[in-house]
Amino acid sequence: MISALSDHKWRLPEAAFHLLLHIWNSGLQVREAFPVSLVLRILLRLGADPSVLTTMGWTADVNGRNKAIDMETRAIAIYRLVALLTASAR
Repeated sequence: MISALSDHKWRLPEAAFHLLLHIWNSGLQVREAFPVSLVLRILLRLGADPSVLTTMGWTADVNGRNKAIDMETRAIAIYRLVALLTASAR
């Protein structure tokens, strides 16, 4: 799952993203699409402020934060995250 959101310069993340979209858009029954804990880890890796997540009542593991991500990579990863969350929720 995280591979599909990784750096856009590599082909594997793009392939993983399209594969996951295809699976969820095909109508196949998937047991668990996106655990909340995974979404929280991804948000932290993308630079979300842990205090905002805590304010929302979510437990945020600040150890999961990565070093700074450039704006272009972050924008692509956020687009992919929203697209995958939308597809998995259908």
